[in-house]
Amino acid sequence: MSVDQTFRTVLDSLDEPQLIVRSDYTIAYANQAFRRRFGLVDHVGRRCHEVLFHELQPCSVCGEACPLDRALVSNQAETLLRRELVPGGERFLEITVTPVPDADGTPAFFMERVLVRGGNTFGAGAGIVARSPAVRAVLQKLSRITSLDVPVLFVGASGTGKERFAKTLHENSRRAANAFIVMNCDGLTEGAFEAECLGAVDGSGRRQGGLAAQPGGTLYFDEVALLSKPLQRRLVQLIESGMVRACGSAEARAVDYRILCATKYDLRERTLAGAFRKDLYYLLSGCRVNVPCLNDRIEDIEELAQEIMRTGAAPQKPLTTNAIDYLQLRRWDGNVRELEAFLERAALFSDAEKLDRAELEKFEEEPLAALSEQRRVPVPTASVGLDGSSEAVPEARRRLTATQTAALMKALSEWNGSKRALARRFGISERTLYRLLRKHNYSERD
Repeated sequence: MSVDQTFRTVLDSLDEPQLIVRSDYTIAYANQAFRRRFGLVDHVGRRCHEVLFHELQPCSVCGEACPLDRALVSNQAETLLRRELVPGGERFLEITVTPVPDADGTPAFFMERVLVRGGNTFGAGAGIVARSPAVRAVLQKLSRITSLDVPVLFVGASGTGKERFAKTLHENSRRAANAFIVMNCDGLTEGAFEAECLGAVDGSGRRQGGLAAQPGGTLYFDEVALLSKPLQRRLVQLIESGMVRACGSAEARAVDYRILCATKYDLRERTLAGAFRKDLYYLLSGCRVNVPCLNDRIEDIEELAQEIMRTGAAPQKPLTTNAIDYLQLRRWDGNVRELEAFLERAALFSDAEKLDRAELEKFEEEPLAALSEQRRVPVPTASVGLDGSSEAVPEARRRLTATQTAALMKALSEWNGSKRALARRFGISERTLYRLLRKHNYSERD
């Protein structure tokens, strides 16, 4: 089935790269914006995974999620953010696949919008690693609000990197060329707030500097839950009117800044307890971004660890495979901040030329509790089958039977490949595999 001329004309009028793809992944049409971005060649008849990712097999066979496969099942638009390493850094492809129904309601084609996020976009500049579905979901959400000036609330435990995500949002917005100013709300006084917003008072009584003197940037309130009630009221005024006035003054000054906030506390509970203003809570809760704990992004630990060893202040020392396994099995209640401190301590005080599991264990501050299921692991929403297909799996199929688990543990003792490949062999996610290893207290030295 071919794409009619009217549909082609409409597609060519769009500024965003668009593909029309059949259910077997073959491209029926590529609009002009796509050809300008991905090469002025005839893409028709080629498969989308060949053109976008230079892979001979479909994404699901290669261990990646496929939005087209999802759209086939859900019969609605599906979006995926995929990270790729490219010369000089990395890029992200945000792919949205929308079914185009035939007369009988079944999908005749799938319209595939492809947005390229390159350079420092979505995390490279801020040091964000995004191999895990949890972080990809955050970046996908940020990509939708980048062009908006609405206040954003980042919520997450201490050490998860809320400020890095906020800075990434700033660096990809129209305000990127201007300042990113951090205001620590713990102990922030009205005088300090005024000095930052309106400028400091000089000897002649005039105000110099402040946000009004350097407009256009982003103002980040770190731990907004700890703002005093008077400053909460002033933040409400700043968000609603974009104006700031000095205490006791009738004159207000406009400041052009986007407001981002972060907290590790439950603002809803603090609001119900009367410690946080309701109006400020409603202003901030409209656009909320939950930053995942490191325990929920196991897939990122290897790259995070390598980056810490490469850029940290301690001597650079290679990490062995069983060291990486140990880091992925270990619980990180202090999140990325704890991972950084642990690795830098080991690299600084270890006499070994490289760090393996035994060497890392020497630098634990206290003996670890048994690696058990106390650590909460997100339930995967999809699984890669033995035939390489990717599909949503019901709750009953997300866990291996006792027989399958025994077979897995036996295979593990003889397995020479990567943990990711073993997980794919048994049709489970990498996170499920590590959960089983924790449950059985598996050690490379067993």
